[in-house]
Amino acid sequence: MDYETIAVWSRIISTVLVLGLIYWIFRRYLAPAITSAQQARNAEISSAEGRRDTAKAEIETAKRELDQAKREAATMRENGTHTGERERTRLVADAEEAGKRSLRNAQGELARQRAAARDRLRFELIDRALARARADATLRINAGANLRLVEATVSRLERNPQLEETRG
Repeated sequence: MDYETIAVWSRIISTVLVLGLIYWIFRRYLAPAITSAQQARNAEISSAEGRRDTAKAEIETAKRELDQAKREAATMRENGTHTGERERTRLVADAEEAGKRSLRNAQGELARQRAAARDRLRFELIDRALARARADATLRINAGANLRLVEATVSRLERNPQLEETRG
């Protein structure tokens, strides 16, 4: 036998051993895992089928209850039409009255708010005008101008004594 034949047989034997080892690992570890996974999946399917059957039963019960409720609703509709119409009319009248009352209240409040806004605007304009006049007077009136104004007023009063009496 030559070395080449020994190498071929060695490869064949090692391949058979590796395949045997793989088969043994598969049987020892993987097959039970696959079997338990399959059993778990079957249990899930069985549980789902049970839930489906329960749901079908509940649907049938719900359908029967719905049919009964429809019959009861038709009876109540027939009995309650007149009562409902009277109640609706009363509620509409009450709502209209409440709406009119709210509208009157809102209009009164709007008028009060407008008057208050006008007053605030008037006061604000007066305050601004006074501030502007004071600033303008401060710029225009100095000691010399003040003396001239006082002298002019005194001379006018001296010339026209009646002017003083009408003011006083």
